Amino acid sequence: MNLRAFKKRLRLFYSSWKERNGSLWCDSNVLLLCTPPPPADGSPSAALSHPVTSAFYVWLLGHDFPDTIAVFTYNGIYFVCTKKKASLLKKLVPTAMEAENVVIAIHEKVSKDNGYALMDEILQAVRDRFKSTLPPFPAKYNSESDGNRPFVIGLAEGEFPRSKLLWTWSRKAETDECRTVYVNSALSRLFGVKADKALNVDLHMKALPKGVEEALLLDDERRTAEDLSEKTIKSEKEAEEAKISKQDCNTQLSISLPRKNERADALVESTLDFDDTGDWVVV
Repeated sequence: MNLRAFKKRLRLFYSSWKERNGSLWCDSNVLLLCTPPPPADGSPSAALSHPVTSAFYVWLLGHDFPDTIAVFTYNGIYFVCTKKKASLLKKLVPTAMEAENVVIAIHEKVSKDNGYALMDEILQAVRDRFKSTLPPFPAKYNSESDGNRPFVIGLAEGEFPRSKLLWTWSRKAETDECRTVYVNSALSRLFGVKADKALNVDLHMKALPKGVEEALLLDDERRTAEDLSEKTIKSEKEAEEAKISKQDCNTQLSISLPRKNERADALVESTLDFDDTGDWVVV
């Protein structure tokens, strides 16, 4: 594992999350990301079903980590994974502490266990600590309303675990005790930021299973199409407003001119308009 690259990207990730929490990360207090186990036949369908999370793991950790749950807080990263994955992740512990003073805790799960029970215990502990300390994010809440702040969990849309605790919390969303938000856009932005001149998104993609890059590109094309549609509508609206403004000018602009063969002081009202060439004429 490239510890130098991990150190830079961990700093970049936390800088983005903390500094742009409200505008980009939806005021999330914790991030929950997971990947499913690989299929028995060795096909890449697991990574294809979770392309954003898989790409984020490759970008941050240097490898794809199937069958792995990660819970991110401002002070710690909690992994739930198999023993084999745990041996790799343990190498990151001192680097994370040095880079961001972040503690990495690794919880090994037994074979064929989805790890949801361990994940729920971690989330519950993080939420209890949140309720007792009330950290300063999100900034839009003030001291008078801190007691009513919801616990916000950032998820990758379509890629989060359906655990019992998450389902229970989603039922409590009406009381603003907890709520979930999607942070796909924030995660995807990280993939396009160069950590240094030698390491960029193209190298990250090479480490992904076949097909994941195509899935991410399709998602980018969809977002680009949406942006283009919004710009087209805006341009059409501006053109229509300009047309109306021109019509108003034609109907409202008038001057007083003397008629031919009449005294100059005998004035009548005339109107200006555009001719076929676009020049002003008196009508």
